[in-house]
Amino acid sequence: MNLSKIKINADEKMQAGCNCCEAVYWSFLESNGNHDLPEEDYKIASIFGGGIANSHDEICGALTGALFILSTQKGRLSCAENNDALMENGARLREDFIKKIGPTKCSLLRKKIEKPDGEINCREVVQKTIDLLSMIEIKA
Repeated sequence: MNLSKIKINADEKMQAGCNCCEAVYWSFLESNGNHDLPEEDYKIASIFGGGIANSHDEICGALTGALFILSTQKGRLSCAENNDALMENGARLREDFIKKIGPTKCSLLRKKIEKPDGEINCREVVQKTIDLLSMIEIKA
């Protein structure tokens, strides 16, 4: 995994109008050579931007995109499968996010990152979330 390419790709996606969830999720998918996935695998991230449907009332889209990646790497295909490792990794990512970036709720995070002129730019949150995700070793 080339972290700098993922971060550049995510930044380009944000500049092109992608939301935070799409930028994180798509950039990681593409870094693994998954360019030919079904459209549905990409579309799933679209509604989660802006704290779910731009409501800003729910979980940060960048964090959601990172959780999607964890789930694609270690998620279950059957309810009978054990998913303890996935849940442990997801909890760690959430805790790291809170410690190093801020609240997981989009509206609270937006207040934290708002510039004095009122500008809110989630690109830095996307970049930091990618860093956090890259530090998690997926456990078996």
